[in-house]
Amino acid sequence: MKRSLTLSFLLVLLFCFHSNAAVKIPAKLQGLWLIESTTKGNWDALTIAGNQIEFFYDLYQVDSISGVAPKYHIWLSNKVKGKISLRAELSSDSTGSFQFDKWDKPKTCRQVSKHPDMVYYPIDQVQKEVNGEWVSGDQLNDSFSIKGRQILLQGQKWDIQWFGKYLNREYRALIKNKNNYRLIYITGNGRTRRIAAEGAAKSYSAKANNPAVYQLLGNWYDPEANKWTFGFFEDFAIYNNEFWNYQELKFSAKKCRVTLKNRDKTINLIVEKTNDSLVSVQAENQVHRQYKRAGKTLPPYATSDETTFKDTHFQQVDTAYITGYLRNAPNLEPFRVSRINIIKGDEEEIYADVDSLGRFLIKVPLLNTQQVFLDWHRMQKIDILEPGEHYFLYHDFNSGQYLMMGDDVRLHNELASYQPYAAFALTEEENSRRAEVNKMKGMDYLQAKKAELKKANTFFANYLKRNLHLSAKTRYFVWNFNRYNIGFYLMQKRFDLDRRNREHFPAEYMAYVKDSLFIDPVEPYTLVRDFSTFSRDYVQYMKQDIRESGVSHLQTLLRLINNGTIPASDPEKKAVMLSWQIDSIANVDSIRAKQLTKKLNLNQSKLVSNLRLKHQSLITDVATETLVYNMLQSDIAGNRQLIPNEDIRNTYNVQAIMSYLDMTRKPLESGKFEAALQEIKSPVFQTSVQDYQNFLLKKTTIDFAYAASLKNTEHLKSSKDADSLFKALLEPYKGKVVYIDFWGTWCGPCREEMKYVGKAKEALKGKDVIFMYFANNSPEFTWKNMIKELDLTGENVVHYRLPDSQQYMLERRLSVSSFPTYMLVDKTGNITTTKAPRPSNPDELVTKVDELLKQ
Repeated sequence: MKRSLTLSFLLVLLFCFHSNAAVKIPAKLQGLWLIESTTKGNWDALTIAGNQIEFFYDLYQVDSISGVAPKYHIWLSNKVKGKISLRAELSSDSTGSFQFDKWDKPKTCRQVSKHPDMVYYPIDQVQKEVNGEWVSGDQLNDSFSIKGRQILLQGQKWDIQWFGKYLNREYRALIKNKNNYRLIYITGNGRTRRIAAEGAAKSYSAKANNPAVYQLLGNWYDPEANKWTFGFFEDFAIYNNEFWNYQELKFSAKKCRVTLKNRDKTINLIVEKTNDSLVSVQAENQVHRQYKRAGKTLPPYATSDETTFKDTHFQQVDTAYITGYLRNAPNLEPFRVSRINIIKGDEEEIYADVDSLGRFLIKVPLLNTQQVFLDWHRMQKIDILEPGEHYFLYHDFNSGQYLMMGDDVRLHNELASYQPYAAFALTEEENSRRAEVNKMKGMDYLQAKKAELKKANTFFANYLKRNLHLSAKTRYFVWNFNRYNIGFYLMQKRFDLDRRNREHFPAEYMAYVKDSLFIDPVEPYTLVRDFSTFSRDYVQYMKQDIRESGVSHLQTLLRLINNGTIPASDPEKKAVMLSWQIDSIANVDSIRAKQLTKKLNLNQSKLVSNLRLKHQSLITDVATETLVYNMLQSDIAGNRQLIPNEDIRNTYNVQAIMSYLDMTRKPLESGKFEAALQEIKSPVFQTSVQDYQNFLLKKTTIDFAYAASLKNTEHLKSSKDADSLFKALLEPYKGKVVYIDFWGTWCGPCREEMKYVGKAKEALKGKDVIFMYFANNSPEFTWKNMIKELDLTGENVVHYRLPDSQQYMLERRLSVSSFPTYMLVDKTGNITTTKAPRPSNPDELVTKVDELLKQ
């Protein structure tokens, strides 16, 4: 009996083994299944081929299948991603529900012959679409090419089953080798291709015309000077901060003759290769020097360097130049340098085009030494640029290698090795406490942040023990980077204070911030990016209790009467003056105010009321302008009192003046402008302010390109119903789609979005679309100047500047609670969305408008 059970068990195992070996996916399941209700551009289809099934861009081998038509349970495995299972139930030959065990519920799918978002190519024409031969690094045996109906990949030939281009983003292909299938995804531009398959991606470069270059391919540094000196690549060489073309590169045994040419310059090199990591190079008639193959970064320096940073005190503009080579870049988007524009006080990005080989040259104007982010969306590198210096940057997105040559190169290579944010990385326990720390207040929060600073400083101190000769520049930057990383959070905490109840930080909290961070700033202060935000928040917090007194409309009316802007009879003038006297002393001397009120008769009150109603718009504009100017004066006075450092004070003053001009879009009166100019000492700051003043002066003499865009609503002034008013404003545009923008000249985000309106108009050119603007609380002069400056007029553009009462009435009816707010109105006059795409997202805006135009 025992023997019989054993035999039965073996027979079962044998049956299972043969069953697995012969697993076949039913023919009805094989093909391309499109997942319904999936956002375009996401993973949205299953490929089922042979005995393999796709899950989220990877093919899984079928291990076993149970069930009978129309229900199946399939077990799958992938060498990299592990095991997964799939339940499938067919409701017809072309529809069914599929549920991977990673999903919370089944998804409906339909079988299609071709993906609707894919352009398919005849297999015999694929070679024309992706031509050439591509090599991974210097590994000639790891190549990629398409020949005839096959793809050569990593030494194997694969038959192409289908090949297409998805959403114009990437090539996709299903390829087969014997019984194995593989899905591959091909992206890249210029001389780089990136191929993703089986959960991994690898970059390939176009094969060099001269195969000899692969014996030297890469970057080489002088180990004595610790200096990156040569780079040899398929299409060019790098030397002395420049790109050089090959005139000759020829090996004889281990020795190579290289001739490089750059315009009218030629250099001859004799290279002897000891091994893959060591060469000696003789340049012209110089002695041989040994060079090592560079790693991801250069090794630590062996000598001290106590050089300090340049500090120009913002007295002149100079330029930093970065020449660069991005190898194996994911795309050829422009190279981007992000920094704070210290004249305007906001984020600024400077761009440079990247050519088909991955090369660029970017010029960064600088007023002083400054921290920047280098191409943060792709490279995520922190660096320091100094005025007048030239750098050469190399970055390989495949290997992570990052090297720099040029002026003051030591600092940059040290920062490439030390990533400042690493000191603030959280342990799993610390990360779990993050929410708890963020909820802390006052001294508890200060102590938590001081502990973080101590930890970061300890991290860096330990790094210094391993890098004894780190330069003075790098040490100074990192210590201050740590300080102001913490300072940033300490002062951002002000936004958690209950300002309605006049909540303040504890005195000890602010004493630490002032004594440890503000009074002894990093020099120059632009060296650490976080200092700008920290100091701005500190100064604004200290100014918050200096209350700005409002500007009385009665006082403004009296001033406009006295200077002749508003004509008034003697009785009217007398009534306004008496009303102003009552208003001005009401909060100071209530008894005197009551006595004066008795002198103001009903007729005089009517005279004042009529004048205010008749000239409401002008009075509001002048009062607003006066208030903004008073705020400018208060800002400058506060800076004088709070900021002892002259460089920082000058910067905040120029930012305050530029902000005033930007907000009002109106030049300062001559005397006021000269007084403001005296508050800034830097010639560069003064020139910037003068240029903006002159620009605004010129704008006042220019008329509108299409004045009809500014609509007169005088005929609707009596309307007191929001629905009827809105209907009347839309009536002339029935049959068109209306894109509405609620904005204000005072609103920073509104002004920023206005910069993209030109692109949005161009994207919607030729379509039946009206751009309709409603300006909130915007002085007429500023409103008109901004429309002129940003060219916001045209045959399909209308601007409304309604009386305040009507504007607020509309906003309440349409639930406008923030600015800017964008809406879309269909051809029948009905609002379809109160959260329409912004001008900065023209593609989505076009999609939404097209949908409405088709209705």
